[in-house]
Amino acid sequence: MGTPSRYWLFASINAAVGECQIQTLEDAKAFFRQQFPQFVGSSDVPDKEIQCQLMLLCQSGDEETKRQSDRCLRCFISHQIKEICLDLARRFGGRNRFSRQELFGLLLDDDFDPPKSPLKRGTLKAPPLKRGAGGGSKHSASVLKKTSYQSLASQILQNFDPEKSELSTWTNWMVKCHQPLKEFLLENGIYRSTDWSILNKTTPGELENILSEVYCLSPIEIEQYKLLLESFLAVYRADRLQQRQRGIQKCPPPTKEQLEKIANQSPATTNLSPDRVLGRLQKMAWFLRQYRIASKSGSPPTVEIDNPEDDGSFNYFVAPEVRDNAETDFLIAYSRELQPCLLGAVEKAIANRVSYLQTRRNPKHREFLKAIELFHRGKSMTEIAPEVGCQKQYQVTRLLKLDEFRADVKQLMLVELKRRVLDLAKVYVNAELLQNSEQKIDDALEEEISITIEEAQSKSMGKNTGTNNSDLARAICQYFDERRK
Repeated sequence: MGTPSRYWLFASINAAVGECQIQTLEDAKAFFRQQFPQFVGSSDVPDKEIQCQLMLLCQSGDEETKRQSDRCLRCFISHQIKEICLDLARRFGGRNRFSRQELFGLLLDDDFDPPKSPLKRGTLKAPPLKRGAGGGSKHSASVLKKTSYQSLASQILQNFDPEKSELSTWTNWMVKCHQPLKEFLLENGIYRSTDWSILNKTTPGELENILSEVYCLSPIEIEQYKLLLESFLAVYRADRLQQRQRGIQKCPPPTKEQLEKIANQSPATTNLSPDRVLGRLQKMAWFLRQYRIASKSGSPPTVEIDNPEDDGSFNYFVAPEVRDNAETDFLIAYSRELQPCLLGAVEKAIANRVSYLQTRRNPKHREFLKAIELFHRGKSMTEIAPEVGCQKQYQVTRLLKLDEFRADVKQLMLVELKRRVLDLAKVYVNAELLQNSEQKIDDALEEEISITIEEAQSKSMGKNTGTNNSDLARAICQYFDERRK
């Protein structure tokens, strides 16, 4: 459901300033109101129904009807592309030094006058989008001049089937698959893959080399990770073959049953719970991910943004520019500090909350400890309530005060991580440069930690439907696991 104006407001690039501009196509507006009078004045319209009708008119109407239907659909597509540009710039532009204007210039390449009749499916193929002048990694925000060039919006519409998906979903998919965008993101250090895709494509021999040569783990630790990977592959790959036969192309997270099978594959892991096995697999994938990022000189590995082996979401992993061995060493050393800092912050934040609750007239520290563990192991607040003596869900919410707790974790982690990073940086950066860069370090670390906290918030949102697999949740579970040892 969405607003009807998206079918006659057209988002395009303003060549003079490189910004997105919105213009009203009066003829498209009149056409939409003529075809869909029932939605005139409505603030919420059924997009799927409208898109099916417009596509039908594109194929079977007279020439003017085809033209106006095409314009309405391309207005809708232009808004979707604009939102994708804004989201990418908001999430990654500051850190990776690119702007929304560059994305607008890259993706908002449609304009009118459109063709008198819509493109027939499969008649044209889009040539590669030319890079900005000078051969640099930044794209010009100027409007692309088109002769026989087929715009991205036309490519999206050409292959759209309203019976199979909504136009918003199809547009998101096509934009992510757009080769010029993938090249642009790679040039700017943005990398995507999932833990399960990484592990599924890694051999034990490759893992051994990485852990020994890059991370310098002990032979015992390396052997433990090798056995775990072998167990994972033995269970997961067999199930993946069956999933492929059923048409499932994406690599899903391992199920609880799979994790139990993985644990039972080796004597070294038989006593581990599924949660512990999951945590170790994710840590192993983290090692592999950091290596693959750091091993590239200025560009991350070439990974399809919409690799069918991945989970289908538009997630990215940012790859720093690595120019020499010293910088690579710093990246690896910095990566090693993240998890200990998060674990330390969790421990202190829990201790702070417990100390506060112990001073209350009716102490609730034991209930808090039980509730926060159960919540981050995947139980909903409704399920937790009777286990901690609460009548209603809101009482558990009041007991946990998750926003305050997460803010405490964030602040504690920021203080400790900054101290460690500054100590590390002294080895790789001269003192004057370090002093001049201290504010930038503060900003970068706060952004990094904010992503961790926001991830935890978005994956819980007040209720859980299974294991909460955010980094914060895993750290909290690890804290309680360590307490019981």
